Amino acid sequence: MVVNWLRRLAILISFSLVLDAKSYNVFGFSVNELGQSLNITQFLVDHSEGICATFIRVHGYQCGEFEVTTNDGYILSLQRMKKEDIAIRQKQPILLQHGLVVDGTSWLLNAPDENLPMILADSGFDVWISNTRGTQFSQKHVSLNVRDKEYWNWSWEELASYDLPAVVDFIFGQTGKKLNYIGHSQGTLTLMTQLSERRLLDKLKSAVLLSPIARLSYMKTALVNFAARTYLDELVKQLGFGEIDPKGIPVYNMIKLLCDQPGIDCYDLVAAFTGKNCCLNSSTVDQVLKYELQPTSSKNLVHFAQIVRDGVVAKYDYMNLLQNIAVYGQPKPPVYDLSNIPNDFPLFLSYGGEDALSDVTDVKTLLSILGSHDVDKITVQFVEEYAHVDFIWGLSAKNVVYNKIVTFFKGDLEHNRSLYLEKKKATGKKNKDKNIDISYNVYGFTLALQVWTYEVIKTFVPKLVRNTMLQAHEPVCPCPRIIQYKSNRKSTAFDLHTALQGNIVKKMELSEEEKILYVGE
Repeated sequence: MVVNWLRRLAILISFSLVLDAKSYNVFGFSVNELGQSLNITQFLVDHSEGICATFIRVHGYQCGEFEVTTNDGYILSLQRMKKEDIAIRQKQPILLQHGLVVDGTSWLLNAPDENLPMILADSGFDVWISNTRGTQFSQKHVSLNVRDKEYWNWSWEELASYDLPAVVDFIFGQTGKKLNYIGHSQGTLTLMTQLSERRLLDKLKSAVLLSPIARLSYMKTALVNFAARTYLDELVKQLGFGEIDPKGIPVYNMIKLLCDQPGIDCYDLVAAFTGKNCCLNSSTVDQVLKYELQPTSSKNLVHFAQIVRDGVVAKYDYMNLLQNIAVYGQPKPPVYDLSNIPNDFPLFLSYGGEDALSDVTDVKTLLSILGSHDVDKITVQFVEEYAHVDFIWGLSAKNVVYNKIVTFFKGDLEHNRSLYLEKKKATGKKNKDKNIDISYNVYGFTLALQVWTYEVIKTFVPKLVRNTMLQAHEPVCPCPRIIQYKSNRKSTAFDLHTALQGNIVKKMELSEEEKILYVGE
């Protein structure tokens, strides 16, 4: 214990004394160059016109700006966009919730035919974009000033329990319809914690979780791991920083300090934080540097660090026995039980093999927690080459992820079949594609039922009438003859009758060895 605190003290002293830096890159910019290009404490552009004027109307979409006040007094910015030629009353509302240290702008940085909000609008949805407290367009409060330290006294727990319900209630009140939800990173955590407490279910229809965060135990980013496990987050908070501005001098110095630690490679800072993103281009990077990296609170970073250190998603730990008892009635903060998410709530999860924050092993842990989810209510997609921000800025995201999201929201029962055919076409071999789309839905059961009916007729119906009936019940081609369940350890084929009677589809769960359910011919 003494050694740990001495180590933290040394880091604190180093943090306060850092003056010089090596050359580190953010999207190809060194830390020193980045500081100059960002002018450290100033935004590069004037954001006063808002998201609608800057990013949406210029591309021919209708857009409205709204403000939503939370129960604890924060005033949030909210945008609503639609395609001009579609009557808004006929559209299904969708809420997009961004991740950490970005805002709603993050969804709109790619070209119109490549960013998710406009793809959804073109597909006939009523698209709403939320901006959490503290970000550039959501810095108002009914009584506090953004410069007040108390303004920054919140973590993702308040984003989940105040911001999210306020926005969902507002949209539901405006549309009268249950919402579809899309969250990235932090935006997945806030929703899952609410669903685990059976909240918002009366106003939400389904949810898409991109790079879901529910565990951070196997996070590969050495930079964040070092900061969390040395309690650097707590030290920063103790120094009196309420706001953490990625473009400010304190964060600039902290990054330089962390990058000097042994075993931490900061040549590409974004890769150091998020993993090696495969599919960004220079124009998107320019947009990110120009418009993004938003403030958050030091308490929020502390709360994320607690997930890293404790290995569970729990309410905020005040690190004080008496204070925890005063707030929670117990010495340790309550843990969110994500297995309480209703089994019949439709979910689509997509995660990447190169993601250093939403690590594959941590996502598998989440999937095991959701193991009892209804098989026709959960779809899981794994994209091996994707890292954390490929899901929002990747040039291939439209074809790889977004089109499947549209299919999911439209409730297409052919979803599993289309994923299988795409996978087979891309590789020319069954089950060799590393971008495995594991889809839990009713398609496999439906095909099995068709074939079973076909076989029953062929076996038991008198020959005179059999041919006519077989024509009527011919399964769609190409038709599966078996459902095969494979793992690294075994491969077992079940005849269709056994598959139906035993409901083999329910056995498809992720384990330490990847299990793949596929339809064989």
